[in-house]
Parts: sequence; C-alpha cells; structure tokens
Amino acid sequence: MTCPRCAQNLTSHSFEPYDMIQGIAYYYTAPVQATVRINTDEAYAEFKTHLDGALRDAHWTWIFDCSGMTLEHYSSVNFLRNLVHTLVLEHDQALQEVLILHPSFWIRSAVWMVWPLMNANLHRKIRFIETKKELTLELLGKRINAIA
Repeated sequence: MTCPRCAQNLTSHSFEPYDMIQGIAYYYTAPVQATVRINTDEAYAEFKTHLDGALRDAHWTWIFDCSGMTLEHYSSVNFLRNLVHTLVLEHDQALQEVLILHPSFWIRSAVWMVWPLMNANLHRKIRFIETKKELTLELLGKRINAIA
C-alpha cells in the first residue's frame, strides 16, 4: 500500500530504499528531508504505510540519519511510542538493525525514554553510528563478507 500523502508529494516523508546486501533491504530516513512532520496519529498512520512496505522484504535494516535535525524535526513522545509498538509487534523478526547515524543528544535521550517499551530483541538491534564514513565502512564490510 502506498502512503497517500507521498502519492501526492514524494518529499512528504523520508523512507527510501537505500541498498540490498546479503538479502537484507536497507531503508534510509532523514527527517530533515521530509516536508511533513509526524505529530498526529493520522500522520503516523500515513508514515506506517512505509514501514508496512518494508515487510515485503523478508529482512530489512533502517538507517535513521539525524544530521541537521533541529527542534522542528524532533518527534513527539506519542510518535515514538507508536513507532516502538509497531517495531516490536510487527517487525520483530524482519527488522535486523536500526542504525542511527549522526546521533544527537536529543535522539539518544529519545531512545533512552522509550527503552522500557522495547523488548530485548529490539534493544540488541539499535546501534549508534557517529559518521557517514563509519556507516560506509560497515556496509562495505558486509559486502565483502557476502563475497567471501
């Protein structure tokens, strides 16, 4: 199912296919690139269609890029609660990792705030990656391991 808002404007949300490595689909999100802020239940339901689309892949990883984020890009507590609920109940097996790129103090605090709502499986999947170079090297390593 396509997000109704993105059907009208492709820049509404940021959730794009990024790469495919060893049968794992990588999706990229950069809130600064999205024109719609997800601060209502209706907006979350629209964004959730992107997450549901990721389930078409047996396994997927989410790269969440925090670079350039300001107060206007930060999510509400309700959004974070809904997101954790969805990831735990619907994506527990398919989601392989959540790679948080350029983590700010705010995103680290937000993860800490919703940590009690997560299960141990999701805890293990969240990783903070400080730089694009570190991400590039990690993905390159996964490609090399796929060839070896």
